[in-house]
Amino acid sequence: MQDYVCASSAGFVEDTALADLNYVEEAAGGPQVALALLPKSEQIALLEMNARLHEDHLECVLDAATAACRAVHAVLDQVVRDHVREVATLLGE
Repeated sequence: MQDYVCASSAGFVEDTALADLNYVEEAAGGPQVALALLPKSEQIALLEMNARLHEDHLECVLDAATAACRAVHAVLDQVVRDHVREVATLLGE
């Protein structure tokens, strides 16, 4: 396995780019982006927006979503590696 697809939401609320939006931030009505990313290669698997966003703000919103995807990848990768190590030990390999 080369990489994991990791996803995050991001939005633009009160002139601030936010990642992993909660209910209150989503309800504020600002534009939202869903990003699914292969973090190692930085290939985009999915990019979806629910509203218009000025191009001046697009980069900072995508950067926030990308950073969140990388954070998810770091945790996921460590958990998967630990699990594989544990299973290999139990199987005696």
